[in-house]
Amino acid sequence: SLYDAVLDATLKGAVVVAAAGNDGQDVANVNFGGNAFARAPATLSILRGVISVGAITPEGNKAGFSNFNPKFIQLAAPGNLIKVPTQLTQPAGNPELDAMFSAAHVSHKIAAMINPDGTFNEDLKKYSIHEFVDGTSSAAPIVSAVAAMVYAKIQNRPEFQGAPPSDIAATVKELLTRNVRKIAGLETDFTTGGIVVAVNALN
Repeated sequence: SLYDAVLDATLKGAVVVAAAGNDGQDVANVNFGGNAFARAPATLSILRGVISVGAITPEGNKAGFSNFNPKFIQLAAPGNLIKVPTQLTQPAGNPELDAMFSAAHVSHKIAAMINPDGTFNEDLKKYSIHEFVDGTSSAAPIVSAVAAMVYAKIQNRPEFQGAPPSDIAATVKELLTRNVRKIAGLETDFTTGGIVVAVNALN
């Protein structure tokens, strides 16, 4: 099951960042018509290494499309009017990347633009067309990036040597959720009542 897969990943030290969904409803009450995959990631935030993310507008309000729940959805990130690559003006020359970019979800397209060494793929960058999109799937990658930076910073700490890998994932989650910037009104929608702040989580 998805639950078992996510649990196994977190026990091995992975931090799983889940988008809350774009129904504009309390995630606990959304009827997904039996599609457990659609709902489960956001509600699996009860696990130590899972972070569920809602979306806010540029003004700092919960985005109208963002699902919410103060128990399951822990924090928010910008997810409204996010500029992302959506298509290529011409093939970049790598058949695998070209195919991925034409068919993939926008978050995968963003990932495709990054080389393994962390630099931009200049061909994809050169030929990509950017558009403004909305969605918790645009907010979640922001939290993923912060989580990755925190993970890289703390993973070699002495206290984690010999400790269960899940301790690192749980600590990353704690550092992100404990160091949000609180925004009035978000406390009824998200557990922390705030948005992720990279500099706070890293320091």
